[in-house]
Amino acid sequence: MLVLQQKAALANEKQLCRPASASIVVSNLCLQVLWDALGIEGTGSQYESLKPSKADVFISHSWSCSTWMKGLAVCHYLNLDMAILSSHLTTMLGVLILLFFSGSFSGVAQLGCGLVGGALIGWPVTAFLIVYFFGHVAIRKKFWLDRVCVDQDEQDLKLQILQALPCFVAQSAQVLVLWDATYFERLWCNYELAVHAKTCTSTDSTQLVPLWMPLWTLAWFIVSTLTAALCIGTQSAQIALESRASIFASQFYSTVLPSYVYFVCALPFAWFCIRKLDNHKLMMDQIAHFDLRNAKCKEEADRKLIEEQVVQLFDEALDAPLEVCFCDIPPSKTEHCTNDKRPLVSPEDLRDFRHITSYPTPDQIVDQFNSYVRGPLCDIIEASVGNEQHVSAKLCWVGMFPVFLSALVTVLSCDGRSDCQTSADYAGFRSVSQYMATNAMMNLVFMPLVTMLGLPLMLRANSLTTGYIESSWLQMLAGSVLSGLVLKATNVLMYSQRGMMLVVATRFSAWWLVGLTASVLLELVLWWLLFRRNQPHLPLARLLSQAY
Repeated sequence: MLVLQQKAALANEKQLCRPASASIVVSNLCLQVLWDALGIEGTGSQYESLKPSKADVFISHSWSCSTWMKGLAVCHYLNLDMAILSSHLTTMLGVLILLFFSGSFSGVAQLGCGLVGGALIGWPVTAFLIVYFFGHVAIRKKFWLDRVCVDQDEQDLKLQILQALPCFVAQSAQVLVLWDATYFERLWCNYELAVHAKTCTSTDSTQLVPLWMPLWTLAWFIVSTLTAALCIGTQSAQIALESRASIFASQFYSTVLPSYVYFVCALPFAWFCIRKLDNHKLMMDQIAHFDLRNAKCKEEADRKLIEEQVVQLFDEALDAPLEVCFCDIPPSKTEHCTNDKRPLVSPEDLRDFRHITSYPTPDQIVDQFNSYVRGPLCDIIEASVGNEQHVSAKLCWVGMFPVFLSALVTVLSCDGRSDCQTSADYAGFRSVSQYMATNAMMNLVFMPLVTMLGLPLMLRANSLTTGYIESSWLQMLAGSVLSGLVLKATNVLMYSQRGMMLVVATRFSAWWLVGLTASVLLELVLWWLLFRRNQPHLPLARLLSQAY
């Protein structure tokens, strides 16, 4: 820690730490593509225009990856929650506006499917995308990114800033890791992780965003938006009301699709899942086999310096001495106590007689850091993003949100008809209010509940193909078949629930209610298995104690 104290003193004296706002960081990363296309050289450093202060978030990244992907990852990290909130608020606002102009829920259908779909799908989707890409302009946090916060013109100043880099990491509340396939291969990235591992104090101080995650999320969102747009205006078929069985069968077969449709639609789903599994597995394999000695460095002259500083950071011989204050010391004697946190021995002196002490050698210290990355840090990352088969309920909701909006349009447009009474009569309901309440339950509760199970189930199905099949073409073929089966199964469950709900609402039967309840309980169990049990929460203090 003596190294950090010395560097922090130098950095504070010369005001070297000059973090930037989120808008500056994101615009710099995204505009680099334009600069490259126009042949404009430079990295976009804005060091002279930035004010000295401590950074809230230190952004750790590899220079090998495309800058626009890093900009998108920062947007994902900063704006996703705000985008979700804004899209939901826009949806509620759209419903209120439609109710204001129509006067009632049943009157909304008379406005037309195009208007209702535009208000309840177009507005929320637009709000989500705007906030997702630009919501960071309202964020007041300060970010340290080397390509923005390092002076690229004055080489002496640049060298001083880079030498003070570990204190920037230590003083930041969080470290945001933008992971790509080359991240753990870069020595500077490993150095930043080493400093953060030594100085972090909270469980959420390490945030990792794989660069494939925002692309994966947006791809799902766009596919769902196109699907929702195609569903606008579709009308439900008339229900056969002769018996409970005919009601169930007509509701089920009027909505279920031919089997080949599921397998055709499964192709892009399988591709998304296999890419996610491969990228996640690569990331975790790199961490599991991490070795600081194998990291690459553009300037080989920096390697020895960085490795020495990592050793000094984790060398227990250079830790501050332990002080014990006894309660019976008179106040008059307390002036003899000192807050001196300097180690008892200098690194230079320690180098001369380390071999006759029990302190670990430099190689052993590097091995300890490697063990930390392979063990506790790996667990922290897995607790943050889950294992390779895991996808959070939040990402599933985002990916399917436009489809849920189309379900809301179906409810308020009375199944695509302007006359809600006609739709109620076709389904055998005694009143429009009963019809709309049942339709809302089927489309806004049962449908999202089962639809969100599809993605994690497809991930698990495709993990079988990546685990046992090496050929990429065979993986896609087998993954498409398994994904198609998952889509078929979840849709059969959803349409069965719709049929049972319709029977219970129009011709109540306790046995049909038992079947409906059992299907809902099955979904809740799957929710718990897929979304809850795959999120380990490991105390950081315990993890660090395991490593050192």
